[in-house]
This record gives sequence, structure tokens and C-alpha cells, in this order.
Amino acid sequence: MRAGLAQRARIVLLAADGVSNTEIASRLKIGNATVARAWRDYGVQPWRVETFKFSTDPQLVAKVTDVVALYLAPPEDAIVLCIDELGRAGARHHSE
Repeated sequence: MRAGLAQRARIVLLAADGVSNTEIASRLKIGNATVARAWRDYGVQPWRVETFKFSTDPQLVAKVTDVVALYLAPPEDAIVLCIDELGRAGARHHSE
């Protein structure tokens, strides 16, 4: 389970850098079907720009790495919270 989560995180990070599905499979030494399965499992379609966009945040890789690390190795006796810093109005404006 944890290995699968780490692999999916690597797929997402490479895609966020603009790497194609074929190149992702090659770099991670996995099959194209595995990359496609990750997108299907997440229910996203990164090739459909009108419905899915990656963040342009230059700190995205560091942020995703930190979040995945919390799931893979949570600190002992820690509580992990996720807070949307934009709120409803900000999220609506941000997606336009």
C-alpha cells in the first residue's frame, strides 16, 4: 500500500513538471498501463486542460513531497490537519 502511494506521488510530481505519460513510465521503470491506472484511480484526466490543471506554484514539488512524507511516515503522536487557505470565495476566484 505505501509503495503504491509513493509511486503514485512520483507519477503526479513528474506530470506536474510536464513530463509525458510515456516518459514517466520510462523514468520510473513501470508500464504505460501503470501510469494510466494511477490517473484512473485518482479520477483525473491531466491531458484535458479544460478540466484538470496542475499548479504553477514553484514550490509544488516541495509541498507535495512534505505531504506524502506525512502519510508515509507520520510523526509519533501527531495530528495532521489539512486546511484550505483560500476558503470558498478564494477557491472560486482562483479557478477562473
